[in-house]
Amino acid sequence: MTKGHLSVAAASFGAAFTIALVAGTSFLVHEPCLVPPLGATALLCVVIPRANASAPRNVVCSHALALLCGWVALMVTGAGHLPSAFIDGFQPVHVLSAALALGLTVATTERLHVRHPPAGATTLIVSLGVMPQPSHFLAVVGGAALTAYGAMLVHRLAGNPYPLWRPLDEVAARQAANAQGTSSPG
Repeated sequence: MTKGHLSVAAASFGAAFTIALVAGTSFLVHEPCLVPPLGATALLCVVIPRANASAPRNVVCSHALALLCGWVALMVTGAGHLPSAFIDGFQPVHVLSAALALGLTVATTERLHVRHPPAGATTLIVSLGVMPQPSHFLAVVGGAALTAYGAMLVHRLAGNPYPLWRPLDEVAARQAANAQGTSSPG
């Protein structure tokens, strides 16, 4: 096992711990902090901690942007005035809303360099009318943060590196640039 990787048992515990943390918070605060895409987030953060997509910045920002993009698509297409596609069936506006939401999410997360693939599922939850209330979005973003920082706790307890905010390769590149800047004359 290389540094930064957990055993299967530790990874299983870590993923279960992070989801229990978010689900328990949902129970305590009576808000939907836990949404299905956070399962994929937990898996990614626990199993592939050094991936850029696992950095807390990418997790939190990407899910926040996905929620916003999903809501914009829901409102712009008029699908927000219909029941959820899963309750009353898919309508043409649901198709348009889903496509627009995912396209906007990819465009914004790529442009802002906060790629986190599970956010693609988050935007679909909103754009298909499953969670159309912006009042719940802060709870979901909090759940995303709890997921990332729960994984960080698991890795730090195991003695593995895990980013505090930025991706580890970004931090390493910045440190290398600073080291070169301080060692060169002038």
